[in-house]
Amino acid sequence: MKRLIVFLMNLVQDVSVCRPLIRLVRDEVEADILLLYTDAFLKRDANAIWLPELQEIAAAAGAETAEIAGPYDAVRRLGGRRGLIVAASETDLPAHQICHDVFLCSPPGFLRVTLQHGFECVGFMHNRAHDRAHGAHVGFGADVVVGWTEGDRLFSMRPDQRQKLFVAGPPGLIPGAPGMGGAPPAPRPPPRRGLVCENLHSVRLAGASRRSFLDILGDFAAEAQALDVALDLRSHPGGRYLQRTGAAPPEGVRLNTLPLYKQTLGEFAFGISAPSSIVLDLMFADVPAALWQDADEPLDLSNYAGLRVIGGADSWWDFAFEALTDPAGLIAGQRAFLASLGIPADVRGRYLTLLHATR
Repeated sequence: MKRLIVFLMNLVQDVSVCRPLIRLVRDEVEADILLLYTDAFLKRDANAIWLPELQEIAAAAGAETAEIAGPYDAVRRLGGRRGLIVAASETDLPAHQICHDVFLCSPPGFLRVTLQHGFECVGFMHNRAHDRAHGAHVGFGADVVVGWTEGDRLFSMRPDQRQKLFVAGPPGLIPGAPGMGGAPPAPRPPPRRGLVCENLHSVRLAGASRRSFLDILGDFAAEAQALDVALDLRSHPGGRYLQRTGAAPPEGVRLNTLPLYKQTLGEFAFGISAPSSIVLDLMFADVPAALWQDADEPLDLSNYAGLRVIGGADSWWDFAFEALTDPAGLIAGQRAFLASLGIPADVRGRYLTLLHATR
């Protein structure tokens, strides 16, 4: 009987995190694939986007899918098998509890693997807002905890969890990505479209900051439209602040709801976001990116030190103009930042080593 590799889906963003690994198993690992999703996943998928995505991924990988109502429902499906259980949102925090419970009661023949699902990720690397909201003692039920960077950068890991760390890099780099070294690209006429990302559900952003972001976006959008620069507005898939609050995007701004893996980020001349992992996605694609923070309520951006930070609408346009006219310097700085993170050179090889592991 083949080994079984199980992927647990509890947050909608788990689909994007796990997708590269599912494809890698399909292509390189002799194993059956089982994709389990929780009832909480279905509730979070309010726009019915992510279950069809998961089913499409399963069909391409020849994987089985199943809904689970609780941890024992999951465990019953693993009886008599051996292999790996992989989760992208597994900690002892309430939002991740079902994955944590599955790990705690899983059969002994399974190696339990937790993935770092974002750049600033609970249990791995926090900012001050994370510490206030979740504390500094987040733990995992996993046997192996997969990080993006070397352990000295993952300063929020509990000492008793560090022995579990396996550094493999962001799963999104498994196919290889541009922007990971070498000289800045030759100057080229960039597209006249920008991507603005809202992460307004984040614990680090509260009432005044959210209003400030939306006000600035409105001013920037009006100026961009007058100067024939198109804008996409993208909500964090797990937050969807604009959709949940019923707020409409500014006039002339296109709402972008496609999964990132179904887009070509290089089609954007620049990206602007409150602190979020999408800033790294943009940089990996050699797209000039800037971090927004409210001038009246500064955010903890220490984990992004050295990157471009903007505040009011004027600074948004200063950045956008530079990205449109002379992006090479911005891209060079971003490449230096990425190189400083210590991401493994062979991300694909590291994950293959993990996926071939046995308990």
